[in-house]
Formats: sequence, C-alpha cells, structure tokens
Amino acid sequence: MNKIVSRLCALFLFAAAAGAAQAQACSNPDTLRFAVIPQMKDQTAVGHYDALIETLKDELDRNVVLVPAGSYGAVIEGLSDGSVDLAELGPGSYALARDRGANITAFASLHKQIDASGPSNYRSVLITREDAGIQSLEALRGSALSLVDPVSTSGGIVPRVAVQRMTGMPLETWFGRVSFAGSHDLAIEAVLNGRVAAAFVADSRVKHGVYNGRPVADALHTVWRSDPIPSDPFAYQVGLCASVKQAIHRVFFERQDDLQPLFAWRDRQGFVSVVDSDYQLLMHRLPDSP
Repeated sequence: MNKIVSRLCALFLFAAAAGAAQAQACSNPDTLRFAVIPQMKDQTAVGHYDALIETLKDELDRNVVLVPAGSYGAVIEGLSDGSVDLAELGPGSYALARDRGANITAFASLHKQIDASGPSNYRSVLITREDAGIQSLEALRGSALSLVDPVSTSGGIVPRVAVQRMTGMPLETWFGRVSFAGSHDLAIEAVLNGRVAAAFVADSRVKHGVYNGRPVADALHTVWRSDPIPSDPFAYQVGLCASVKQAIHRVFFERQDDLQPLFAWRDRQGFVSVVDSDYQLLMHRLPDSP
C-alpha cells in the first residue's frame, strides 16, 4: 500500500512540475512591444496611438512601448524574431510574416461598423495628377512610378500582380523608373509634387488625405482600382501567456470608449474581431479589376 501511495505521489509531483514548466513556457514580457507599419507620414510621432498604449498599460499593469519601425520589413522581422509582441500590419505583410515563420495570429481590425463581422475592405489604386490628363495605364508606359514599400499590399504586392496581368510585362519593365516612398502619404505627395507621374496607394489614404489645405482627392485622378482587399489586422504572438492575450482582448473589445482618439484619427467606429482565415489568401491570387 505504501508503494502505491508513493507512486501516486510521484506521479502527482511529476504532473505538477510538468504543468508548471508548461505555464513558464509562455511569454509574459515585463514590457509589451507594439509596432505598426509606416502607412502615414509621421504617424507615430504625434501621439496617435497614445490612447491605445495607455489603455494597454492600465489593463496589463506593465509597460507598453511603441517600437520604431522605418519599414514594413522591420515590423515583419520583429514579429519573426520575437522582438515585437503586438503589431498592426497589412494583410500582405501578415501573410509574409507567417510565411517567414512568425508564430502570430490576427485578432482585431478597425472597422466603420462596430457590429460588423470580419474585416472591412479597401482597394489599391493607381493615381495621377488630375491636371496631367492621364486616363490609362498605357499612357503611363515608361513613366516614373512610386510604390509604397515592397511588401505593402496595396502599394507593392497587388500592383505587381495587376500590372503583369494587364500588360504581360513586369511592373519594373512597364514603368521607366520605380521608387519606394516609404508610406502611402509620401507616395501621394510624390505625385502631387511632380516627382513621379503616378503611384499605387491605398484608396483610404486618398480619401482622407489633405494637401495644402484641401482634399488630395480633388487634385488626383484614379486610373485603376483593384478588387476589395481585407483591411489591416492587429496580430500578436501566439506564445504570449493566456492572461496577457485575455487582457489585450479586453482592451480591444471591452474598453473601446477609452480608444476614441484613435478611432477618430482613423475615421473608424471601433475594433471588430477577425481570425486568421480572414487573411489566408495567396497574394498572387488577389483579384483585380480595371
């Protein structure tokens, strides 16, 4: 009987030790590191994310820092090597990060309808100056083009696929010179300032942009637009401890009243829940339309 009791005690201690080891295996960082892709000029320099960061600090009871990211690739690298815990990134960047081994999952996206199911949509657009009189992709052959970033969905990935389909030629061959602006707003400015003849950007940045005190849409002509693309996901590391992920969810879905400055800046009503399958699409299969 004593042997049986001893064995049961040993099994219990082993199970308890295994459970403790498993609990310790999750990531519970003292400082939560948050990064965003550079979609807009100076977007992280003027406190637009302060409400989100402060609410995360309060709910998580720990420090939360906005990690500087000069490119889309820097955010992808941070998620892949574990130096970023939470990020907002484009759907193409999200797919690429997962393809490079980042153990992340999408959980939220900004939306104009708070009761919506799944992400909203936006489009990639090819823009020129309204006064240039350019009406077709054919008229832009050999011209200077601005893209946003090699792994920007609407300002890099979708345009490459679309130009190849529509012309039978690679984007770099069709256009005379191709440069990367670094953000959608800077690509739009390159067109308005005459540094390039055209740019591929997200239509949302055209709709909401202001240049020299007036809407940029008034000064631009849209030559082409893509079919809908699912809006940017917020994603976190799967390996975060359950208590950390639960606290993040509470901030995004239960404390939206505290996040109104962020929503007002982005012209959105709030966050909606998304899942990984909303973004499981191959970029070369993204539909496009003339």
